[in-house]
Amino acid sequence: MKLTYFVDGIIGYSFLPIRLLSSLGFVVAILGFLYALVIIVSRLVWGLPIQGWAPIMVTILIIGGIQMMMLGIIGEYLWRVLAQVRSRDLYVIDRIFEQADTPAEI
Repeated sequence: MKLTYFVDGIIGYSFLPIRLLSSLGFVVAILGFLYALVIIVSRLVWGLPIQGWAPIMVTILIIGGIQMMMLGIIGEYLWRVLAQVRSRDLYVIDRIFEQADTPAEI
């Protein structure tokens, strides 16, 4: 029961999980591109043959990273739509303090 409230508190009121997904996707895609660059440079400069799993790994990293970034972007759009639909108050007023009547200035 408390775990449900905890998860709702994190997911229901925060952009953090969506932004983490987008950031992680960006990092994975960049790592895939860097790994591809290392493979290409090692082939062209040192003449090393491209081993069996390297092209598959590059493809998986790049495509997986791009997919995670796109899921994060879609999540951002959905979050903004949800925020508009919820139409929550911008702020909550706890108390209102009234000022005592003062004589009018002349």
